[in-house]
This record gives sequence, structure tokens and C-alpha cells, in this order.
Amino acid sequence: EEIDKHSVNPGKQYLEKLMSGLFLGEISRLWICYLRQQNEILQAVSLENRFFTERLCFDSSLCTSILLDDSEDLSEIESILQSFAIQTSTKKDREIIHEIVNMVITRSARLMGTCLYTVLSHMKENGLSGCVGLDGSVYKFVPGYKARMLRAIKELGMDDVECGIAQNGSIVGSALIASSSSIQYS
Repeated sequence: EEIDKHSVNPGKQYLEKLMSGLFLGEISRLWICYLRQQNEILQAVSLENRFFTERLCFDSSLCTSILLDDSEDLSEIESILQSFAIQTSTKKDREIIHEIVNMVITRSARLMGTCLYTVLSHMKENGLSGCVGLDGSVYKFVPGYKARMLRAIKELGMDDVECGIAQNGSIVGSALIASSSSIQYS
């Protein structure tokens, strides 16, 4: 709701706001902000810090860095926090941040899996089959995203889904729609 309220298109594209790379960092940041306001995390950090006040300052690419941090003391997360002038964090703070990002990414992948399951089920009902081509930085670069997405599809009852990367998928899709439309109206 917070992201929607401050977006350029309030009331529209809810699903995108829950799962796209543009918003995953902000969803994570808002969750961290909420826990800080409840004094459950980063207690030594002022709520005036820009991390807590500046919308969209926590880029989704940082989620990938956080997921990849497997160091004993989560030093990459500590470094990210320091880039926001957060000099004091406990290992427990960093573990919570890692878990928040993990949950945000997992929810995104599960939503994507649910969407694909719905489309694939509809295709099967109409005697169609095929491979799914996906494009986008989240699918391409977030560690474990594809596996999480496929797990969601399997949990819904479909385990024979093939996925691959569709380079320039939105451009190709737009071209196919434009071509199809021009044929219909010629």
C-alpha cells in the first residue's frame, strides 16, 4: 500500500509492485523501517538516517548482494549498512535483514510461479503446451529465483515446466502484438 500510494501510477499494476525488481529493494527497506520503528532492529541508529526517510534509496540490486552474503559475520550486509552511514549493527540485525530479503524475494518468485501456473493451466485446457521464456533482471540475476519460482509451480501441481531466458522479451512481445494487430486490421 505504501509503495502504491507513492508510485507514479497509484491504484494500478499491483502485481508488479509486489514482485518486480523496481520495488523489491523498497519492500525490503520498508520492512526494515517498520522493525526499526518497533525497536526490534538497528536500535542504535537514528530514525532520521536517510535509510529510514528516503524512498527507493535501497536499490533491489542490494538484495542480490545480501542473498549472496554467506560470510560468518555477514560482512557484506554490514558494508551495505555502512554505505547508508549505519555504523552500528549487530550480527542479529544483519541476520534479520538477510531473512527479510530472503522472504521478499521468495514471495516475488512464488507470485511469478503462480502467474505462470495460471497461464500454463489455461494453455493446457486449450490443448496447447510449450516452454516459458522469461526476461528481466530479477529472473536473470537474483540467486535462486528460478528455483523458488519452479518450486511454487510444482506445489500447485505442475512439475514439467521448462523455463529459459527470453532476451529482449518485452521488445519481442511488443513486436508480436503489433504484428498481430496490424494483420487483424489490414
